[in-house]
Amino acid sequence: MQKLLAEKGLRFIIKDKPKRKVPYTLEEFKEALKNKVEKDFETIWNFIEEIRKLDGIQLQTGMGDKIPTLGIGFKKFGVFPLVMGADGKVSIAYYNVNVKPPKPLLPENLIENLWKLLGAPKTKSGKMKKWHYIKASNSKELVEKLNQIINLVLEA
Repeated sequence: MQKLLAEKGLRFIIKDKPKRKVPYTLEEFKEALKNKVEKDFETIWNFIEEIRKLDGIQLQTGMGDKIPTLGIGFKKFGVFPLVMGADGKVSIAYYNVNVKPPKPLLPENLIENLWKLLGAPKTKSGKMKKWHYIKASNSKELVEKLNQIINLVLEA
């Protein structure tokens, strides 16, 4: 390409694949999850099926650039602080970091209780992080932590 630019002044523009314009379906998320976390699929999918039945929970698929995502939201607060990727990784957001200054997604006392529950990591300056991945040694432990989070938020 450098040669074409030097000799003829031609420059190639390589476009990334276009961004998805519609959210994944729950079926697409399920299939991607099954392919990416084969041995843990049943544990994670059973958890999703169980929380779908809960009154105060909402599920919303996303338009993830790399993999399908599933947001787990709380009707009471109108937010989706938990996001699961089809790779089985789950993050929790305590604040909307897309606004200045960041705004809490949940009541401050609930955020503090979630930080304590999860042993939320701190920034280099010692402050609690605004979001982080939920660490677990296996899918069973992850599901247990997610159930604790959901119960804590639903009881708030």
